[in-house]
Amino acid sequence: MKDIKIIKYILLFMFVTIFLSQSSVFAFHFSPEVIKVGVTYKGAKLYVSGEVEDDRDVVVQVVGSGEIAHFKQKGKVGGILWMTVGHVTFENAPSVYFTYLPEKISKWADENNQSWKSLGLGFDALFHKIEILPASKDKKLLFDNFLKLKSQDNLYQLVKKGVSYKALQEGKKKFMASINIPAKMPLGTYELRVIKVKGEHIQSIEKEHFKLEEVGFPLFLSKLAFEHSLLYGIMAVVVAIFAGLFMGVLFKDRGGAH
Repeated sequence: MKDIKIIKYILLFMFVTIFLSQSSVFAFHFSPEVIKVGVTYKGAKLYVSGEVEDDRDVVVQVVGSGEIAHFKQKGKVGGILWMTVGHVTFENAPSVYFTYLPEKISKWADENNQSWKSLGLGFDALFHKIEILPASKDKKLLFDNFLKLKSQDNLYQLVKKGVSYKALQEGKKKFMASINIPAKMPLGTYELRVIKVKGEHIQSIEKEHFKLEEVGFPLFLSKLAFEHSLLYGIMAVVVAIFAGLFMGVLFKDRGGAH
């Protein structure tokens, strides 16, 4: 009976060993897990690193939750005046979409070749996921303009050579990425994806999460506005009065307003 148990343990150990050796799961580290947004906040850096087999590549992504975004559509009326001619809604659009590439995959992206397209990690991959309402024949044009707006705020980033490597021993290498977190990135929880690429195919995707949280005076004002709206309103009026008095004194000292 004892021998049977020993055999079972040995078989279990062999099974776990084989499973882990074939598993695509790999560890990575990132810091910080919480990015604090205070009065002097001007953006931050998120550092990602880990180890991977020497013949693999790594792509790092940061993806925000899907949101509904409304925009006014401008157009020429009568061929002269630019006016609002309609409204456009984007659904299932990630609030944030960063993709950091190593050098080899950056070349694929530059060439826009089949290897790059088959990974489905670029902005083009979002085209079929984002729904644009009302449906329009100009979907591609609207999508391109949406990307342009997001890119201007650094909320959509495609960073070539954004992942670097350092050779290690035993067929391993260290990967590193320094993610630029822009000041305009909304508060909330974001998904961090580390994607292992073998050849021209995605082998595995590991996911973690990090947060952007308000601290200090911005948090105080936010709580005041949402939890004590009357007091917040009174304070806003008082501040406006004192600001008006200050401006009056300032212009009076400079000869008065005309």
